[in-house]
Amino acid sequence: MTRSLPLLSLILWLAACAAPGASVTSSEETDLGFIDAKADGATSVREVNIDLAPGAVKRFRVRAVRFHAELANDGDTLSRLSAKHYEVEIEGEPAVNAALDAQAPEEMLRNWTLRVHNQGTTQLTGLLTITSIEELPEEGGVIREVDVEVPAGVIKRFRVRGASIRAELTQEGDVTAQLSLKNYEIDEYGEPSLRPFVTVESPEGALRNWTIRVANQGDTTLFGRLTVTSLVPEPPPGPATPGGVPTLADPVQYENQFCTYADSKPYVASVRWDDPMIQKAMSALLAGYRSVLSFNEWRVAYGLENERSGTEQEKAQKKARNFMRVLCGEHRDHPELLRAKLEVIGEHTSAARPEELTSVDTSRNLFDQLTYPAYVRLVQVMRTMHAYRQAQRPGARDGYNYGQRDYSSRRVDHSVAPFTQCEMKFAFTNYLVDGAPRTIDPVRYEAELTNYRASSCTDEDLAWMFNFRGHVNLQPLWLESNAFVFNSRRARGMEISHGTRDAYLHPFATRYDMSRRAWAAYLFHRDQDSTALNSNSLRGGGPILYITDQDQDEDGVADYRLFDVQGCGDQGVGLAIPSRNCNMVTWEQARWTDTTRGHASAWDPSRWAEPGMGFMQTFTSANERMVRFNQALDRHTNWGPTGYYMLDASDADDLSPRFYGAYSPVVAASYDVSASDFFVHRDYPTTSAFEAGRAKWLHVMRFRSSEYYDEQDLADGRAMDFDANYFNETSLSNDYYSERALDHVGYIPASEMYAQVYLTYGDRGEAPPAPTPVPVP
Repeated sequence: MTRSLPLLSLILWLAACAAPGASVTSSEETDLGFIDAKADGATSVREVNIDLAPGAVKRFRVRAVRFHAELANDGDTLSRLSAKHYEVEIEGEPAVNAALDAQAPEEMLRNWTLRVHNQGTTQLTGLLTITSIEELPEEGGVIREVDVEVPAGVIKRFRVRGASIRAELTQEGDVTAQLSLKNYEIDEYGEPSLRPFVTVESPEGALRNWTIRVANQGDTTLFGRLTVTSLVPEPPPGPATPGGVPTLADPVQYENQFCTYADSKPYVASVRWDDPMIQKAMSALLAGYRSVLSFNEWRVAYGLENERSGTEQEKAQKKARNFMRVLCGEHRDHPELLRAKLEVIGEHTSAARPEELTSVDTSRNLFDQLTYPAYVRLVQVMRTMHAYRQAQRPGARDGYNYGQRDYSSRRVDHSVAPFTQCEMKFAFTNYLVDGAPRTIDPVRYEAELTNYRASSCTDEDLAWMFNFRGHVNLQPLWLESNAFVFNSRRARGMEISHGTRDAYLHPFATRYDMSRRAWAAYLFHRDQDSTALNSNSLRGGGPILYITDQDQDEDGVADYRLFDVQGCGDQGVGLAIPSRNCNMVTWEQARWTDTTRGHASAWDPSRWAEPGMGFMQTFTSANERMVRFNQALDRHTNWGPTGYYMLDASDADDLSPRFYGAYSPVVAASYDVSASDFFVHRDYPTTSAFEAGRAKWLHVMRFRSSEYYDEQDLADGRAMDFDANYFNETSLSNDYYSERALDHVGYIPASEMYAQVYLTYGDRGEAPPAPTPVPVP
């Protein structure tokens, strides 16, 4: 399972002090080490002396979820503090002793630039102090209590989430103290007292992230207990650990910042249409509205508007509002991921323009700046360099098929790694801009990249890699596997046939649980089925397999039905009609074929919830691991003969249960954008005339290089984490299709959703329309 981010962690990079009066630029910032509040066992603190000329600015690098900065001024010079991370910018008020609270909206670590600006006419000298804001532990989601120790004259800060709340301090001594509560424009102060308290009401009862300040106004250390109580019943908490994966045992959610929920349809009772993030996200969707979609199974469940009526503008607006309703509904139990998706849609969904890229700001999101000609060049660069690099890495077992030794495959022994942030910056600035070389000389490219890496890249640039998903549309689960999507759609069948609503109350946890069981079936199927399942690396995809929505023996492995009938290969999702889908057997044969339960003899089902499901412990030799893991990825790559046979979501006497073709719990993506380009340009029968034959959607992921996993990692026995790792399919599958795929199981985590670019306008040679507000329904 995914481990949560340590929310008490605070890591600060502060620039070394420059000569008096000199401005400090980003290039002069130095790393003064790490500070971790949790490890220190106390509030994290960093202090630095400030000596700044009139009008000058000093910049400091701060990595934190949340922090407080304040300047103790030696004189009376006016100053101002501000903090910025890409689109998030927080401005403090000008003051002699300037102060600022910064908090990442999505509760994740961010790299902040903290700026100190001398706004006076005399030299500014003083002490800048940065402290962590501690997270209060939750007890029942209603009351939070924590022991506090505050030295004389010091203010300690805590973060708590709630609507209308009361904070109260009791103490062992007689030290005068003051409490206050702040959230952006709301700043409430209680009276100084030996037992101070403060209350606040959130407008419209909305949940907010509050900073509680405990100010010791006495001469001795304050020892006491801070208690925070909800003045109104609060919605149940989300995942027990922020950043964790929701479970089916979590309390049902009824409200978050963006939506309210019901126990029956429409399950999204309301959307807060005036929320700035909702508004910005809807506006960003309008340019690509022709291929923005919501599946039919979501229409009744979430009360969607009819998108087929009205003017083109009205249709676009309806699609944007429907997208928000589904996004709210499908992330009811995962508000953290909901917020992250709203942010990436609103801030990093762009329509590529038709003109050349003239300049690149490498400090910004690179793909926000992509034009269509630059995209075409990126395809050429990555195709050329991948082919060149792969040719430099021959292996003795290139083409060897693990598990089917009498057949060859298209796997390679030594795979090529994805582009790092460093190389992507190099490619953008040197090969994608107007006037860049029209042909790529790989030898020259490698030499130039080596020099660029040495002169222009930081360790952080090398710590990130890119992955791409090309698609003909954008839907609310755009970076989730089709197993996630199919299990979302399955929920409607459960309600229609059985009145079961659990999947709407725990939507993410249900998708996650069902998809993980399917992945376990790929890896830990019975020993006697391995030969048949290993055949799916062959042309045609091997024997047809139906993964069911059942796990009758509750061993963590989805039950399946394996047929002695060969599939016909990757024909797309395909119709759920046996006579019109060569990857299906007849309904009668499917009905009378026994369901397979059980699992590999060496596997311990108690390991199902572990990050690697016990894969490395079950298969102890490199060859065993390659056989099992290859066929698991093959079942994804050549996924036509694998269907989803929904017995529990169908009527008991239904001879043709609900069925979706091409079932895989793996997110389809490519580390070489030229391999995704086919899917960018692909058309469906329903593709609009405006988009037909044109490039459409490019979804971009950026992930930590430490999560990359290839054949060498497998040979070395490196532990797997199926919530975190990106697996290089070129070497880790037997790969009939020669894809340059980089696979992630389940879904893409919030921190790794980087951007999506709608390319149709640029491909057509037209300027995209300017974003406009979407009216509320």
